[in-house]
Amino acid sequence: MEKESCKTVSEVADYVISEVVEKQGGLKKFKDNFPDLNSFIGMQHHNLGRWIRNNFGLWSEEGNGPVITQDALANYKSRHDGEDVINHPDEISSVILTEIWEKVLNSDADKG
Repeated sequence: MEKESCKTVSEVADYVISEVVEKQGGLKKFKDNFPDLNSFIGMQHHNLGRWIRNNFGLWSEEGNGPVITQDALANYKSRHDGEDVINHPDEISSVILTEIWEKVLNSDADKG
């Protein structure tokens, strides 16, 4: 998958997992380093979150960042006390980080 072809939160999460998470030690190391979603987002906001914001157009005035689907938004809201407004690049990257967390958690469970 090419970075430029990522148009949704799910596609960005898949790209980040394949290009970053798996190259940094894989899913098991990921799970060992981040025991829960809050620690993952807290520790990755200025690292992976910044990389996402800078590499997927979240700071762009043209608004060419990934589309936040209703599923991704609902998943984020359920994990973050029902926040309704998602429009700042930091919030959007948190939606993507939440999606990454869910995908890694589910893929890890599938292998167990």
